Amino acid sequence: MAPPLSAPAAVQAGFAAFRIHCSRCHTLNGEGGSIGPELNGPVPTAQLRDAAWLHRWIDDPSRVLPTARMPRLNPALPERERAIDEIIRYLQKMASAKTEAVDGG
Repeated sequence: MAPPLSAPAAVQAGFAAFRIHCSRCHTLNGEGGSIGPELNGPVPTAQLRDAAWLHRWIDDPSRVLPTARMPRLNPALPERERAIDEIIRYLQKMASAKTEAVDGG
């Protein structure tokens, strides 16, 4: 689940935010919760959707899909917009770091 140590600071910050706000429900490369889908497979979410769509989804899933069960990222979170952007950068970076377990190997 962790990005490479050489990843940019925004990716590292996105990883920290993902662990706090997303990994309780979502897995990434087989690590994390089991309520939501694996975000890195079989095709990574960050490859299926562009950054603008991902931003809208994380901001308020029910505005994208009225029946969405995922809650919006905490509206009271300080620097919330930045956190959303950093989570997206993390997901984009990790899309290129899928594990064999995610691909069924």
